[in-house]
Amino acid sequence: MSNNTNAFHLGVRFTEIGIAGIWLLMLYPILLWTVVGTLSAYGFQDKVTHIQDQDGESLSIPTIIRRAEQFYKIQDQKQQFESQLKQLNQETIEINKKIIFNEERNYLWEQKWDDFKIKIVPKLDALNDQQNIANPEYFDIAEIGNGIENYKSEPDITPHINTYQQFAFEHEKIEKEHMRFHTDLQKIKTESQLIKKEINKHEAESLKVIKKNNGGDFIIELDYMRKLNFNHFATMPSQLLTLILTITMGTLGSLIYLTMDFFNDKENKSFSWYLFRPFLGMVTAVAIFILAKAGQLTISDTSATQSLSENLNPFFISFLGIISGLLSEQATEKIRTAGISFFRSREDKFDQKRWAIGLSKAIQEQGKNTKELSQYLNTPEDVINSWVEEKKPVPSAAQLIISAWLSLPVRDLFSDLEPGA
Repeated sequence: MSNNTNAFHLGVRFTEIGIAGIWLLMLYPILLWTVVGTLSAYGFQDKVTHIQDQDGESLSIPTIIRRAEQFYKIQDQKQQFESQLKQLNQETIEINKKIIFNEERNYLWEQKWDDFKIKIVPKLDALNDQQNIANPEYFDIAEIGNGIENYKSEPDITPHINTYQQFAFEHEKIEKEHMRFHTDLQKIKTESQLIKKEINKHEAESLKVIKKNNGGDFIIELDYMRKLNFNHFATMPSQLLTLILTITMGTLGSLIYLTMDFFNDKENKSFSWYLFRPFLGMVTAVAIFILAKAGQLTISDTSATQSLSENLNPFFISFLGIISGLLSEQATEKIRTAGISFFRSREDKFDQKRWAIGLSKAIQEQGKNTKELSQYLNTPEDVINSWVEEKKPVPSAAQLIISAWLSLPVRDLFSDLEPGA
């Protein structure tokens, strides 16, 4: 019974591992595609802000989209015309093959017809001589047909009537097909000339659009992004693109963590852990991003252009998102600390206690002691020792006095983070 139970649990464990592996493999291509798309879009939008058109006007994303759509429309129409021209060329080849085949069939027909004429014409001449009728010149099929019609009841002619009718039917068929093929060929030739004019016209319009936009590199670049389905990212508002990049990078950080954890045999985690951990990375990355935008972190991109001055550095956002997803637990602790600081009571805000992370070192370096500081602050030495040993936080008023006593900035001596955070 125990062996069966162990086997059952082992089977469940292997099943969970397999499902978790499949889940990770599904995330990788989607995530990498999104990462490449969003970063490419960032580069594209930054490039657009530095481009001016032929008239010296700065371009914007809506202008780019409008002109790019115009360019795509021209190119699509041009491709349609080229496709039609290609189809017409193929039809021309097929018709020429049929014409050649028809000429070969006509050549064989003429050979058989000459043999038939050798047999039928002397007989028609003999019948004309019997009736004292001047012999007409039997050259074409119509003339011989008239002669056969005049003597169709004669024993020498009657056996050849069906043969003649077959020759006449095939001759008419060959002639009609010959006329039809050449008519179609002329029609295709006319259509091809019109299509070539349209292609040249659209080519000129494409060059005009590109020239108007200083070479149109961004249009061509957007066209490649469209082929990779990145154009939706490129035309997004920058703030929305930033959020998507943040979420994506948070998921990437979680995926890195999960991949490492997947190959770690020390801990057996259920499939739900692998399922929900990427979503934890997403939300923590977004939360950290909001925390940064709220001014809790100084990460503004000072090199950004005026139109993107409110955006953050995309690569720093990527880094922030990755570490938020990779270290979701630490990120949530950072969010919690920021929340606690925000929701403090007014008294707490007035008396913002901090931990003396650099006080002990500064006292030693300057050759001072806590007894001297105790007299300076009019505070018991054991209390000051508790501050130095980071057992208790230091009141804000004492922080300012200690900072002046040591001639050091407050930020070099005190921190909001608790020991061990």
